[in-house]
Amino acid sequence: MNFDSDIKSPIKDAIEAINSYKISNHATKISDEFYKARMLIVLKERLCGDKTLKEVASILSVTTERVRQIEALILRILTCKMKGYR
Repeated sequence: MNFDSDIKSPIKDAIEAINSYKISNHATKISDEFYKARMLIVLKERLCGDKTLKEVASILSVTTERVRQIEALILRILTCKMKGYR
């Protein structure tokens, strides 16, 4: 198989979008990386995988509501990024 190296994976695009997202002007570098790591875990386990809210919440040691909020934030980030592809 011959793959075109210019074609990006949607998952890699999503990870890149999350890594380039600025959390807050007041967030320190450590907390910024902490929240981005949480977002990546939710992306991989919840949106790309088949884990439930409860399973991801137990991985992150947070409530299911917090996982849902993180998931909603990820979807907003990706929706804004996808507007550029139109």
